Amino acid sequence: MTTYTLSSGQTIDAATLNLPSGSIIIAVGNDTLTIENGIAEPEGGNNTVVVPTGDTVQVVYWNSSTGITANLQTGIVTNGSGQTDTLVGAISIFAGSNHDDVIIGATSITQTFAGSSGNDTYYGNGTDIVNYFGESSAGANATYNATTQTWTVIKHFADGTSGTDTIHNVAELKFSDNTLYAQGYLPVSPPTGYSSSNDLYMVAPFYTNNGKTLDFLMLWTVPTGPTSTPLQVLQYNAATSSLSDVTSTIFSGPVPVVDFPNAVVIGDFNGDGRPDIITANFGHDFSPWPGTTSTLLLSTATGQLADASINLPQTNAECQWVSSGLVDRAGDIGIFFNNLKDSPPYYLLSNGTGTFNNKSSSYLPTSLQSVSPAYTASAMTDLNGDGLADLVLGPLVQTQGPPLVYLNPGNGDFSHVTPIILPVSPLPNSTSLYPSLFPGLYGAQIVNILPIHISSSQYNDLIQISTNSSYTAYAIQILINDGSGHFTDQTSSRLLGASSEVINTNGARGPWLLQGYVADINGDGYPDIATQGEQGAPSQVFLNDGAGHFNLVH
Repeated sequence: MTTYTLSSGQTIDAATLNLPSGSIIIAVGNDTLTIENGIAEPEGGNNTVVVPTGDTVQVVYWNSSTGITANLQTGIVTNGSGQTDTLVGAISIFAGSNHDDVIIGATSITQTFAGSSGNDTYYGNGTDIVNYFGESSAGANATYNATTQTWTVIKHFADGTSGTDTIHNVAELKFSDNTLYAQGYLPVSPPTGYSSSNDLYMVAPFYTNNGKTLDFLMLWTVPTGPTSTPLQVLQYNAATSSLSDVTSTIFSGPVPVVDFPNAVVIGDFNGDGRPDIITANFGHDFSPWPGTTSTLLLSTATGQLADASINLPQTNAECQWVSSGLVDRAGDIGIFFNNLKDSPPYYLLSNGTGTFNNKSSSYLPTSLQSVSPAYTASAMTDLNGDGLADLVLGPLVQTQGPPLVYLNPGNGDFSHVTPIILPVSPLPNSTSLYPSLFPGLYGAQIVNILPIHISSSQYNDLIQISTNSSYTAYAIQILINDGSGHFTDQTSSRLLGASSEVINTNGARGPWLLQGYVADINGDGYPDIATQGEQGAPSQVFLNDGAGHFNLVH
């Protein structure tokens, strides 16, 4: 790493120095530094650091002889010599001294504060991160006060870094071993033997102990290879507001492994009154996309989970999604698997014993018994108020067909049902993510279809999330049901505070939305919407005002 030291009283644009990316530039006093990329280290005093809009810059006070006070809202830093530095522009990472610091984050952007030695106090804006770079979580004791939204971190790291940090209103604490503290819960780490290169792809809550114990199924992926990852289960202890890893005891046999799990459904598939779990597994997400089989976990009388995946179809498939719902008055549960590429969809009926009747060739219309058109999203939910699940499908490529609704005739047999066309994604056609394999232009892809009660408590409306074929755009739609399974797009009047349609025109992949969630986030009795962003797309929370209008709050 290159270090360049300015002379006192110098005014300079770092771009004219032709330094390597990531270089450290030290301002020694009364300097004015414009820096587009790299690390600015003010020393002495009365320096000005200017960061142009859109650039990524770190500002550090590693060598300050005493603690600093930094207000990143105003850009004023009182340094160790008692003098004042001025920071202009958005600082991506800010590091204080190795003494007692007070750091106040900016209000309009998410920043990372680099944790260091000393008794430091941080004030975040709710989205900021404190990252203890190079330090293991084993060297920290972290406790959280939910009432004041305050972390207390006692540091005793192996390199001698010590002190107690008081951290207000930040979203996350991070450590070098990929341990993450968020919103007051215990750290979440990959399963034993897996490194920080793994991604936490999805978290599915479920209950054990007759509904008394809340557990979380953690679904990890290895993005760079075909290696399967073991499932992980964390259990919540309400008395201590903590999570513990119960993976080694909750499974009745070996811990199941999954290969790129994409979705989860939870239901009572064996008739014992306890939740069972199906994960839709895609397999290795690179050419030639060999596919894999999905996973079935059945509850046992001992409160454990047994791997019964052999009860699902054993032909490899690239399963993108899975959905389920009650399909007849006998209590049968239908499960729809959204398979892509080499396998048509599966449609199974649970017989209540943990095994299934495969109705793919008899209960689905002929148009759904082939690999094209393919459907990436589905929902099984009541759309006409009869108490039975109807089938909603979102296409992989909208130019091959629109999103569709199949109303349940009362027995779960959709083979002779005429579909209803849903409003399509507003995103334009685009090239494929793999143009050499799939040349030409392709229509939008429906990523997620979420049931939600807006217009009636008797039937569901829908949230529809889409991207384009190059994953460089996203759209969020609010579709309102007339009670008969016919929908109108009312996004423009109901989704407030953020754009419902974003398209990237610079050629790089992203932004897009991986999925969405519907839940009562603020406890007011009305369903809210959250989205999970990927590759530059923000993860957002929209709160329901009680009248079916959703306002961006985070």
